[in-house]
Amino acid sequence: MLERLTIRDLALVEGAEMEFGRGLTAVTGETGAGKSLTVEALALVVGGRADADIVREGAKACVVEAEFRLAGESGSRSSVTLANLKRLGELLLDLHGQHEHQSLLREGAALATLDRLAGLEPERAKFAETLAALREAEHELARLRDSLATFAERREYLTAAAAELDEARLREGEEAELQAEAARLAHADRLRELASLALERLSDGEHAAVVSAGAARHAIEQAAALDPSLADALAELDQTVIAAQESARTLGGYLGRLEADPERLETVEARRDLYARLTRKYRRSLPELIAWRSELAVELAEGEDGDAALARVESRVANAEAACLAVGKALSRKRAVAARVGLRFTANPGEPARALAKIASGGELSRVMLALKCALQTRDRVDLLVFDEVDSGIGGAVAQAVGERLRRLGEHHQVVCVTHLPLIAALAGHHLAVTKHVASGRTVARVTALERADRVEELARMLAGERVTETTRRQARELLAAPATGA
Repeated sequence: MLERLTIRDLALVEGAEMEFGRGLTAVTGETGAGKSLTVEALALVVGGRADADIVREGAKACVVEAEFRLAGESGSRSSVTLANLKRLGELLLDLHGQHEHQSLLREGAALATLDRLAGLEPERAKFAETLAALREAEHELARLRDSLATFAERREYLTAAAAELDEARLREGEEAELQAEAARLAHADRLRELASLALERLSDGEHAAVVSAGAARHAIEQAAALDPSLADALAELDQTVIAAQESARTLGGYLGRLEADPERLETVEARRDLYARLTRKYRRSLPELIAWRSELAVELAEGEDGDAALARVESRVANAEAACLAVGKALSRKRAVAARVGLRFTANPGEPARALAKIASGGELSRVMLALKCALQTRDRVDLLVFDEVDSGIGGAVAQAVGERLRRLGEHHQVVCVTHLPLIAALAGHHLAVTKHVASGRTVARVTALERADRVEELARMLAGERVTETTRRQARELLAAPATGA
């Protein structure tokens, strides 16, 4: 769900921050005020093409930020490529306004829509699964053929590398252990000096920490007998005495184990040199070397028994291909039953239907998408639907029907609709108004979230233009109060 949209220096918008809720949100404003900039901003945030002329005059760049909340996902920020942003955008929202943003016109969209309408998504997912298995098997076959083609000349190298790694007996985490041990052995004298000094300050002499803490505890114990409020201080001193005693014991044990051992240091350094030499020679880190040893075993086994290995993978490819073909044919048969013709449209009875991509009217295309989205309802996986021009060229009963369908669609999705019709705006649960004014000689567009009183004024303006009267305000209040018709 889209929670917040922030725009800075986009066309006439110097700065705007919009918050969105569930259900239907209407975006209204006078002609030319910039209400479609909301759609433009959302198109940019999901990877739409940006032209330099959209940047507000005098600004270095425009910035558009959108915050989405995904079910079950924790929030995080990271940079992504434009291609990945576009793919993510197809999952986050559908934009229905200008042709280049229409999900209906994307390649494969008609089949996806058909599958959802016919309830074939499980079969579609099964086909995708078998196709992925086929591609994986084909990739493995290609890899094996390449490996076998060069195995004879690489065999000696692979065998020697495997033997060298076996002899080294590599172990995950040993590098860090060796580094720590080498540092301890190399600085044994200095470590003994420092640990002895600390132990002396803790437990030796009348001013040692253990003695001083014990004396303080004894004094507070007697004081607590006279004033119980010192009980907490006494408990804290008990912990201090115990901690000092434990530290002294730990240091004593450490000093007992600590000794200079030149022979062990030499052994440790030799082991570290071995690790360094192997990582340099094979240009792999320790974890990569350990994983590579397993890969070498597989490659050597395949090479020694190349014909059998090739036969096994070829059989795997054949089985995957047969499974994919069977699932694909079953899906095709069900699609053929569900739809005898392609996704085509005509706006006028008696006129031939044409491909959606050839429809001239953006408004018609938006209303086709609205009809499909209403039919799909809960089957549609895209949560945010944005409509622009959906009310282009309509009014009266048709506008009322379109508005009711937008409102009903908002029961299952988050819907944002840019509209110039008060009939549609009144049905929205949330209302954003775009206004334009002049400040310091510059034209600036503002976006404001409207409460009920402001909505009445905005609807009255949409009904009557600049000549708002009590009559148009009354009509606006009646629109807001009108019950849903369920059309």
